Amino acid sequence: MFEKSKNLGQGAFGDVLKVKCLRSTCLSRDGTCRIVMTQQSVKRAKQERQKAEVAAGRNAAIANDYEKSMFQDDFYVAKTINVAHLNQKAQFEALNEIETM
Repeated sequence: MFEKSKNLGQGAFGDVLKVKCLRSTCLSRDGTCRIVMTQQSVKRAKQERQKAEVAAGRNAAIANDYEKSMFQDDFYVAKTINVAHLNQKAQFEALNEIETM
């Protein structure tokens, strides 16, 4: 789904990477999986993003559902988390960090 572009540094539980999205996807309504987007749905999501950015400012657009979309050839920041060597409490903290990202 992603191609590693650059290692940006080290985070609390793993590496922080710059990655290139290889396939446009969006989060399912129930939040359990990613769904591959069609060309039409990508176009519609990008148009909605532009409208919201103009109307409410860039930061306000982040809260909208279409922001859960990832578009092919765009770059994102990702973090790898290796929990194999962590105790149960540290694993829980790492998973909580994922939820806040």
